[in-house]
Amino acid sequence: MMQHPFFDGNKRSGIATALVFLELNGYSLILKKKDIPDFALQIVTEKLELGYIATWLKKHSKKRK
Repeated sequence: MMQHPFFDGNKRSGIATALVFLELNGYSLILKKKDIPDFALQIVTEKLELGYIATWLKKHSKKRK
């Protein structure tokens, strides 16, 4: 059984947190809006490892000027 901090919205909260973290560190995600919820769902359904998630975020983000 998985333990979630919220009754609903865990994927949205996780993605929002990642986006804020990237923004605070001078990065922006470069992808289509539909790719964000698709990736969040993939994280859960495929039980992706942290290293894979980090690589995906790095591949899809760009340092702002």
